[in-house]
Parts: sequence; structure tokens; C-alpha cells
Amino acid sequence: MNVTVVACMKNEGPFIVEWLAHHRAIGVNRFIIFSNDCSDGTKELLDALDDVGIIRHLENPNCLVGATQRINVAFDYARHLKEYQRADYVALIDVDEFINVKIGDGTLKAVFDSLPPFDVLSLNHVNFGFGGIKAFEPRPLTAQFFMAGGEDMGTGAKVRTAIKSIHQVREEIGPVNHFPSTLPESRDELRWIDGAGAELQISQDKPRRKMLRAQGRTAAIQLNHYVLRSVESFLVKHDRGNVFGFDKVDALQYANAYNHNRVEDRTILATKVLREGEMSVLLALPQIQELHKNCVQKHRDRIGHLLGTADGQALFDTLVPTIDAE
Repeated sequence: MNVTVVACMKNEGPFIVEWLAHHRAIGVNRFIIFSNDCSDGTKELLDALDDVGIIRHLENPNCLVGATQRINVAFDYARHLKEYQRADYVALIDVDEFINVKIGDGTLKAVFDSLPPFDVLSLNHVNFGFGGIKAFEPRPLTAQFFMAGGEDMGTGAKVRTAIKSIHQVREEIGPVNHFPSTLPESRDELRWIDGAGAELQISQDKPRRKMLRAQGRTAAIQLNHYVLRSVESFLVKHDRGNVFGFDKVDALQYANAYNHNRVEDRTILATKVLREGEMSVLLALPQIQELHKNCVQKHRDRIGHLLGTADGQALFDTLVPTIDAE
């Protein structure tokens, strides 16, 4: 089964190798990665990975059309590339999102073998908080962050988390962030399931949903969302703004929305050996280790710069007392 991942990145250099290694380890065959306005070595690292055939790296085509929604322009363009067209399935995810298969051997093959046949599989985010970590460490995120909000987030809207989807490459299914677009006349025929393999009913009136009720939907597969990382790395993320092209979000509001450390989730460690093996392979390729280290250093430099400003230090001091908060 050929699976292609499409992603957009901006200043994510220190985290790229682990993310690629993880998804290669679980069975992703191809990657289409768009970047824009990078200043931390991300572009150079992605170019080198393209040179050795690991990924297809392109500048976000928004640079030609000037649209506000950069990510949608990129996904629209991806549909015309051979890496997309030759895939059986496509997943649109971000570099802070790790597909976590919790059945069988932890690979996507286990999903295709065990779950009912599907045209679209929507998997819920499991959001990981700061988990008590203040300082940036250039170690795998999957070996540092284990405290998450879990499925049982409360009542009403609070039990819903964002979703991303893996979908078949078909003319009537279009790549859109979170939830693919579908032709109205085809919706009754699509086989749509959640991360536990249960059938999803897609509303004809509101076919696009960004969020779904989380309870009971992550038994087979979930999306580990390392949305905050460490407090120091969060400073860089907030300073950067987001890849979508919007203005910077309110940092405290954003952190409070995701910094839930209610349950310990170590399920991703089931693929630790596979992931570490792929990381070793990638870092042994020409220039990759050197360029990865350059991204790490630039990330550290940016942290130092931000902590040297009054606003940066104030935000850090405000966030540190919350790192263990539920």
C-alpha cells in the first residue's frame, strides 16, 4: 500500500529528521513538503533531503499567487504531483503531528490489515502538553513528551479534538486540511471510519468537520500532537507565527488551550526501535547530520535572542508555572 504524506513547514528544522524517520518507519512511502519564509535552516535541510530522494521539497506556490491561505494553495498544487497521483492513500499532516498506530506492529500495514476497508480514515488528535519541560533539548519529541489531555476532556465541546485524515487518491476526494472535500453525490458511497474502525456518518448539510468527539475513537490509531513542545521551543513557535499565513495567535490563550497533562501516554514507544533505526539512516546521508545540527543551533540562538527581550522573558516567566498544569 503506497502512502504519501503532504506537509507545510516554516522554521521547523530541529524536528524534521525525527518526524520523517517516524513516518518512514511506520510505512509512509513518499513525502511532499512545502516550505515558506524559513530562516532557521529548514529550507537547506529539506533541499538536501530532496537531493538524496527522501522527500519532494518545493517552495509554497503561494509565492506566485499571493493567496492568504497558503496551506490550501499548497495542498491544491500537491494534487498535480506524481508523488500524490501514484499513491493509494494520502495524509495531510504537520511536522508536530505523529501518526501513532496502536495495533499490531505499529505500522500502517496493521491499520490496513485490521480495520474495515475505507476511503477516508479520520484520526483524532491526542494533544500533548508541556509535560513539565521548560528547556529545549535536541532529543526526539517522542522520547520526552508523555503527558496528554487524553480522550476524556470534559463535557460538551471540550470532548472534541481536531482531526486529520488519511484518504484514498480518487478524483471525487480532494485534499483539504483536517477533512477532505468530497462531491455531494459521492458521500453516500464513501466508506468513512474513525480511529477505532467505527463508521462515521457524514452530514450532507455540514460535510466538513474540523473536530470530532474524542471518546472511543483512538483504539487503533491516533495522531500524537506535540503542539507546544518545551516552553523555550514554544517561544520560537509563537515568534514565528504559523504556516497558514495568519497573524500570531495569543500565546497564553493558545498554551492554555493545549497544555493539558491529565494522562500519561507512552503508546508511541512501541515503534521506538523502528524510528531510531530510520533516524540513523537519515543522519548518515550526505550533509543531513550537519544541516540538522545547524537547525538545532539556530533554534537555540533564537531562544537566546527571545529570552533577551522583555516580552520574551515575560512570556517565558508566565508559562513556566503552568508546565505541569492539567
